[in-house]
Amino acid sequence: MNQRITDHEVRRDFFGQLSTGARATLLGAIFFTFAPFGIVPEIAHLYPSSSPFSIAAWALYSGTIAAGFAAAFMWRRTLLYLVVPGQLLGPPLIVWATIASGAPGRSAPIDWHALSLGYGCMALVIVGYVLFVRFIRGEAARSIRMQAELNLAREIHHMLVPPLTIEAPAIEVFARSVPSMEMGGDLIDAVRHPGGTLDLYLADVSGHGVRAGIVMAMVKSAIRMRLLADAPLPALLASLNEVLERTTASDMFATFVCLRFAADGRSVEYALAGHLPIVHIRAADGSLTLLPNDHLPLGLYTDEHYASQTVACAPGDLFAVFTDGLTEVMNDSSRQLGHERLAYTIHEHAREPLPRLFESVLDAVRRYGTQGDDQSLMLIRVR
Repeated sequence: MNQRITDHEVRRDFFGQLSTGARATLLGAIFFTFAPFGIVPEIAHLYPSSSPFSIAAWALYSGTIAAGFAAAFMWRRTLLYLVVPGQLLGPPLIVWATIASGAPGRSAPIDWHALSLGYGCMALVIVGYVLFVRFIRGEAARSIRMQAELNLAREIHHMLVPPLTIEAPAIEVFARSVPSMEMGGDLIDAVRHPGGTLDLYLADVSGHGVRAGIVMAMVKSAIRMRLLADAPLPALLASLNEVLERTTASDMFATFVCLRFAADGRSVEYALAGHLPIVHIRAADGSLTLLPNDHLPLGLYTDEHYASQTVACAPGDLFAVFTDGLTEVMNDSSRQLGHERLAYTIHEHAREPLPRLFESVLDAVRRYGTQGDDQSLMLIRVR
């Protein structure tokens, strides 16, 4: 990532990644900038003959040679095999064609004053063009480096927060996280224990982008270490809270929810830290229950005490956890969707297969408003 990008790579990448229309626009701008250069000698009566044909030919020659050199140095050096011979052969061919066409000869003396002014203007345009190209080259290098960094951030996020699909005898899980930028602060993950217990958790680091993504990676490492050691859920939250409070900026925090399903899927222990309620839809009667949060987010106060609770579940029961990137979507009236409305949307589609349920919920959210934050949704169905 720290490898230096050479000027040749910048030019190649910058010009090569442009669309055909953009290339034509750039070369056209260069052509029309330098086309008047061929007319300056005409103004000073420097050519032996003059005609509308020669004026157009000299303008075409100057613009084409300038555009050719630009394309050669910004794209393919092999174009120099065409541009250099064209530069050398163009003037005598134009003069010969002008005389052969019967254009009147010149008897007036050369206007040295007009010639000097013309070449002075040409020099100023060339200096401006060189400075313009240097500016574009520098900005292109910055853009290429930034794009490389963003691509790396996107790859890292995909590795840290991959799509989650679990088909276990007791439960099935379908979860996805959609970052609002190349890298997000939402985290979804699962840890299976030797006895068959399954831990599912979702974390939402404040903010979004690379800053939140770095903290999210740290949170994932800390969670995995504690969960793999079979830490009780309250102890897990306490450890995470201390780590975040001591290692992150004062304005950084994370909401967190964890569900620990028994091996037979008939009970689940859950713990929340500043997170949105867990949606629990019972298959027996279709009732919807919100399992609320009673604790502050992680990383605010080290003396916060966390607790867990246990709820019974039966085959067909559905659990859903999500981040505020879904609930805080606003419509045209600047009204947020809200967690209750999202919960009822999930309830409306609760009997659908989990992948289809996920898409139904996201479609409803997208119809309501535009995404402004990372959006994550985890769906769990007991078998």
